[in-house]
Amino acid sequence: MGAAQLAAQHMKAPHYILPQTGRSDHTIGLFARMQAVVSMRLHALVFSAGQGVPLVGVVYDQKISSFLSYIGQDLYTGLDEVTEEALRAHIDAACARIGDEAFLSGGVERLRQVERRNSETARMLLER
Repeated sequence: MGAAQLAAQHMKAPHYILPQTGRSDHTIGLFARMQAVVSMRLHALVFSAGQGVPLVGVVYDQKISSFLSYIGQDLYTGLDEVTEEALRAHIDAACARIGDEAFLSGGVERLRQVERRNSETARMLLER
């Protein structure tokens, strides 16, 4: 949690650092209430995207950029290249997407398609 606390020291906007959120449904509920989410953790991005929340990703691994690209989100930067200016620009762009249901629902629908495909595959494998 050290990196999050260090970053928070430089923030002037309201922010929250949650060491533990409990159950996954509580975590998803928390993300659903956010106006925008900045994260480098895949689960935070997945849960937020599933709720139609604008995202900013900080990429430490290709799985982060791959996921964001797959769902049509373009606001991310590499951990090694992140600057205050770049992050601020991405956050401003994400906040401009608040309420843009057409854009945000595209990512949600892509996630639902993957979930349906995974469920169908699991059902087929279990029926064998």
